[in-house]
Amino acid sequence: MVDDKDHLIIDELTNAIDYLKKLQFFLENINIEFRWKWISICYTSAFYSMVIADLEGGNFENVLDQNWLKNRIEKKVKELEKKGIEITQVDRLKIREECLHEKNAQLINFKSAFKMFQKSEWMGKYFYGDKLHPSDEEKSGIEKIQEWRNYFVHFIPCTLGLHKLDILLPIKNSFRLFKYAFLEADPTVYWIKDEIDLNTVKEIITKIENIIDKEINNI
Repeated sequence: MVDDKDHLIIDELTNAIDYLKKLQFFLENINIEFRWKWISICYTSAFYSMVIADLEGGNFENVLDQNWLKNRIEKKVKELEKKGIEITQVDRLKIREECLHEKNAQLINFKSAFKMFQKSEWMGKYFYGDKLHPSDEEKSGIEKIQEWRNYFVHFIPCTLGLHKLDILLPIKNSFRLFKYAFLEADPTVYWIKDEIDLNTVKEIITKIENIIDKEINNI
């Protein structure tokens, strides 16, 4: 990733790593205002971004919302047909390719990505063996921290109060899944080795896990 005052170049992997580094930053800096809000946002965003990279598997179409794609294609076809243009199968393929590269193409949402993340027919394509098997506690942890993220990003006018354990425990309970997404997916490990120092990523994740444990133990 190239990031200076004038330019930003980022891809799906460096996006996930950036969120990972921001999570570490907010965990380490205890005097930042609204720290726990940003921790929940960064944790969820890092996980979601890395799952998307895992599911993509070198083909970004894997992580596009297929309902959006189908509806977008049909809309373009109808618009052309209204102009009296006859649409052939070749035309449909060209339209489909155009839709795939639209800037407003829609990604699968968090819920869909997490479901795919748990299924061997998707993850089994890239992982050696079917070994994830999330527990109910782990699933609940991911879902809860994502709920907090949504509260903060799509904030409904109200006064919200919470204890840091409301953020820490879902993170603690789901952290095995978080590490799995970053460190055990075959394409992820390949990409990280190619673009980013894998040991650095492992060190960041270890530091994050240690801070979470320390925060909980000190309560």
